[in-house]
Amino acid sequence: IGCRDYNSPYEYVPCVSCMNSVFDSFSNKIVRQIGVIENFMFPIDEFKFEKMSNMVSVENVISFICQSETIISNSYHALYWALLLGKKVILYNSFSSKFYGFKSPLNKYSGNIEKDLSEVRIFPSMLEEARDLNIKYKNKVINFIRSF
Repeated sequence: IGCRDYNSPYEYVPCVSCMNSVFDSFSNKIVRQIGVIENFMFPIDEFKFEKMSNMVSVENVISFICQSETIISNSYHALYWALLLGKKVILYNSFSSKFYGFKSPLNKYSGNIEKDLSEVRIFPSMLEEARDLNIKYKNKVINFIRSF
């Protein structure tokens, strides 16, 4: 059994969306310091930063992330993809336990954006690591199936 939650008792396998080739096709030309990606069911109205909903194509979300230095979000995949792309990430008002299963703990919005930005860490090799773990898990499953 594989699970995308790092703190699970099962084998850690990051969300397979990391395998999407869209991560390889965008440049990191920064056009905004901070971008906000809101879960369409939980709008983020506190900031004046450019924002988008998570109800657009994967390509649009990835492009927005690539053009941002920092992402503030309450969308699991927006946060995950931003981490994969080596961006600074701030979790805005989590509404689910799914936000606590990341291998790299998320910085939570404290109400002081400057303070939060100064404490954020990036994980530059996360995309490579996530892809490697997915490939290893796929091979493990294939070998298991072939053993029957």
